[in-house]
Amino acid sequence: MELPDPRCDLLLATYVLGLTTPFYEDRPPDQHLEAIRNCLVRVMPPERITQALLATPADGDDWYTSALDPIEVIGRKDGRALFIRYAGGDGAALIQNEHSYQSAPEMNGGFQEEPAATNLRGTAK
Repeated sequence: MELPDPRCDLLLATYVLGLTTPFYEDRPPDQHLEAIRNCLVRVMPPERITQALLATPADGDDWYTSALDPIEVIGRKDGRALFIRYAGGDGAALIQNEHSYQSAPEMNGGFQEEPAATNLRGTAK
């Protein structure tokens, strides 16, 4: 089995950074980093997570570098929608922040997410 391009891992980590930001923008950075790791552990092994979080685009890889900010923005938009949907009246997030290494349906009581209202470009479907 061939490992995915490390650039794909960085793109995913960048999206997850944006996705988790609404939940962690007022918390210490180490808590936000742990939340990012907890999301990524569902789709990649820990060593790839570490590589993705430490990666930087190569010099001259302009298309890739220019993709990072828009991908983070899409993640923030999706994260904001989740935050609004799941935040309690006092602003406390109802989403479980600790990862117990279970599959998503077991972790969230079998709740089925609705399909995203936007595509990967952030535009309405």
